Amino acid sequence: MHDSRVNVPYVTRDQESEVDAALSARRPVLIVGSSMAGKTRLAAARATAMFPDAFLWAPLPGNALRELLDEGLNINDFVIWLDDLDRYLTGDSWLDPGMLDRITGAGARVIGTIRRSALEVYRPRDTVRPAQWETVRRFTRIDLPRKLSEEEERRVDAKISNLALRAAIDRYGLAEYLGAGPDAVDRFDAGETNCPIGAALVRAAIDWRRASLARLVSLHDLKAALPIYLAGRHDILIDNTSVEESINWATDKINETVRLLLPYYPDPATLDVSITATKDSYSDEQLFEAFDYLVDLLVERNQSDDSNERDQAAIPMGMWSLVRRTAAPAEQKDVALAADAYFVSRPRVFTEVVAWLTSPSTGAPEILAITGSPGSGKSIIIQRLALMADPATRELVVDPLVPGLKVPPFDLVINARNCTRDELVSAISQAAYAPGRRNDPISDADVMNALLSRNSPFTLVVDAVDEADRPEEIAQLLTDLATGAPSRIRILIATRSYLVQYFTFARIIDLDAREYQNSSEVDSYIRHRLCAPGSPLADQPSAVDRIAERIASASNGNFLYAKLVCDAISIDGRLLDKVSLEGIMPSSISQYFEILPASLGPRERDAVAFLAALAHGPAEGLTSDDWVAAASELGHRSYSLADLDELILHTSLRTFVTADDSLNQRRYRLFHAAAREYFARRSL
Repeated sequence: MHDSRVNVPYVTRDQESEVDAALSARRPVLIVGSSMAGKTRLAAARATAMFPDAFLWAPLPGNALRELLDEGLNINDFVIWLDDLDRYLTGDSWLDPGMLDRITGAGARVIGTIRRSALEVYRPRDTVRPAQWETVRRFTRIDLPRKLSEEEERRVDAKISNLALRAAIDRYGLAEYLGAGPDAVDRFDAGETNCPIGAALVRAAIDWRRASLARLVSLHDLKAALPIYLAGRHDILIDNTSVEESINWATDKINETVRLLLPYYPDPATLDVSITATKDSYSDEQLFEAFDYLVDLLVERNQSDDSNERDQAAIPMGMWSLVRRTAAPAEQKDVALAADAYFVSRPRVFTEVVAWLTSPSTGAPEILAITGSPGSGKSIIIQRLALMADPATRELVVDPLVPGLKVPPFDLVINARNCTRDELVSAISQAAYAPGRRNDPISDADVMNALLSRNSPFTLVVDAVDEADRPEEIAQLLTDLATGAPSRIRILIATRSYLVQYFTFARIIDLDAREYQNSSEVDSYIRHRLCAPGSPLADQPSAVDRIAERIASASNGNFLYAKLVCDAISIDGRLLDKVSLEGIMPSSISQYFEILPASLGPRERDAVAFLAALAHGPAEGLTSDDWVAAASELGHRSYSLADLDELILHTSLRTFVTADDSLNQRRYRLFHAAAREYFARRSL
């Protein structure tokens, strides 16, 4: 349970009767919800009210429960407290179904909590059915929404008279505001500029948890992750002093409530861990835990429609590698299970690409182009191939659909979005030169000589060629390299189909072709999105079946269409009603782009002006002030920052927009090339 910035009496929740009924019947109870939804407080309130004299036992994850039961401990009428149930579902001594049955059979009442995003790791998928799901199924599941119901809102009104506090709760939510959740997010996001080492340490602790390592993370492991999250930041000096200062930044209390990193320290006598006060310095053995609200935040951002936000929130492959090396043998399966939840499978495509990569050289130019319409899945295929090509991370991919598939190592993987020709030449030259040779050749001839002098072929992977600064120049460069150094370079690219004309000799895998269409893959993807944390359908399997079928039928195999509609359903209940009750579906991505602005009614024209301003703006995006100015010019009206918030940033239209903080000032752009093209030609 998190500290509160203001003392507010407990607010009765609508789910209390469900909790009471299950506990009275001695059924194990699992309260599921987002971080700071009030799970722990609800559990504590009901356990205390119903069993005030019972012995409450919060066992450590691992063997503690089993060992004490084996020694004959009588737990009749105990309340067994399993806060963060996911911590009890990992390792060799996880809480298996038989052990849970043994506990309840001995007369104990069991109450647990789990975050939605943590539960998703154990949900059965097409390729794997985790054993832990059988334990989860034995609990009576009670879902606790983050947003209060109307009746709960009235209870809050009756207990809180402070208007300013009430307004803050209305904006952020009761638990989020009281627990300083939004303040923690602001501090974490600002850390990239204000304290980059501290932000990197926090992010490493977050991804440690997301990768399914339930145990606390040591400072030693956090420091080992710094080069992963600070790659390319040559302006930052990492030494003992800067790390100590950054740890103190991360462990400082925010509004006297939460910390981004919570410090613990082991008691050598009991092997227990307890929270410690913030100190001036910590040893490498010091243990930490990331604020779980931030863990859920990164999970949500990793599912964003904003490709830049999604990419930045993804667990870096270097971190997967570190986690894999650090995990104990008993934890390896848990890490692999978590990794599988991040990636999807296209078995035929992967098999063909690997066959091409491993085939003997013919002496002819070698380029394989994966093409398709926007949203066909090109980039996710490249990302998964890169993961499978790295010896340190390939075992993280659980893919029984392609047993024994081995992707050979890649020499360079680059995303060409906004990349210039010179930047690509520089990246290839640095990767192609062996240690001890010249480091910075800048001419095409230097790169060609480097390739020709190699003893083995150079494997280059370039994603999003069509989103480069000048795609035609990049395409011509890749063609020149392949023809100038045949048998010395193999090039795998992902691009939209119009650039294929520059690769006349390339082998093509067209994801839009009938032979690569697989309705079951899209259907599986849609079901995963509709069941994701925060979806209004997360706990309605019959509704998911019905709606997934409609979306899959309308998508024609297009992953972008499927993702857009699924996310819109999660955000806008009106679209859910149309799909569920009326069977109305957008017929295309373009119609989807029409539907969402139209949902604003008379202000549709204003919203389109803002979106068109981004479509006509520079590739790197617009600042908020420039965005408002450009929209005012296009819309022939005088807009303000308040209009921007009202029309875009606080409505479902925010799914069209991505924010980029890599420059000195935040800039906004449309999330996908398809949106940019549509709104560039959309008339006002």
